[in-house]
Amino acid sequence: MASTIKGSMTMRHWLVALAFVGCGLSGVQAETHVVHPIESARTSPDSCWGCCCGTGGSLTMNPGTIDVKTCTYQGGYCMGDAHKGAWIFQIPEMVEDSEITYMRFTGGRSGSWGTGYVYYKWMPTDSMSQANILDAMNDPDHYGPVSWNGASTYSFSVPESIYAADSGGYLMVAASFSSTYTMNLTNTGTNRARLVFLSEVACPSDFDSNGSVDVSDVLALLGAYGSTGSDYDLDGDNYVGVNDLLQLLDAFGDCP
Repeated sequence: MASTIKGSMTMRHWLVALAFVGCGLSGVQAETHVVHPIESARTSPDSCWGCCCGTGGSLTMNPGTIDVKTCTYQGGYCMGDAHKGAWIFQIPEMVEDSEITYMRFTGGRSGSWGTGYVYYKWMPTDSMSQANILDAMNDPDHYGPVSWNGASTYSFSVPESIYAADSGGYLMVAASFSSTYTMNLTNTGTNRARLVFLSEVACPSDFDSNGSVDVSDVLALLGAYGSTGSDYDLDGDNYVGVNDLLQLLDAFGDCP
């Protein structure tokens, strides 16, 4: 029977390594995150004469439904106020060696349908204020046209430029609607506005940085087996052992 000697590999460990290499397991580890807003608001225009198309008035904070529409302005007279929706989300900082690969802004809706815009802006704080909403809409980090269709839900892709930093923080999302008829955005319950994103762990086991965890990485770890204070210590216990080998083999294949 082979004995286990600290600092060396037993025959069993070698056979386990070779078996996993032969299987060619995929190493992508993905996790789905759902983030609900810290605060939400519906904007209203100023009460001044002819100001019905603006966004500089009062806020209705955290309403059960956010009703959005554009203004009606005819012959110098305001016939109906514009309302927009805004949400602020706290995006968690990604753990080391992981990155966000996909993000969507989604929720429930009812009422009228048509086109509009969605705006994204990283904010320094979680404050929901009229000034911050105006900043997000007038100087967004990204904005683009969207189609609010007749379905009971909406789902829009968040551009990669918004989430590529993976550093976390406060993200404000604002939405407008081009119709003079009201659209209602769900703001309570499981179908309220939220961000859904996918994160994937990068490749700490790709020691030679060739884009995949392969035989050369297995051999590199085996060469350091039993050492301490090593870059091959994947589980952080300050010792390169069988747990590190199994973690590497679990990631065997192309990096995400």
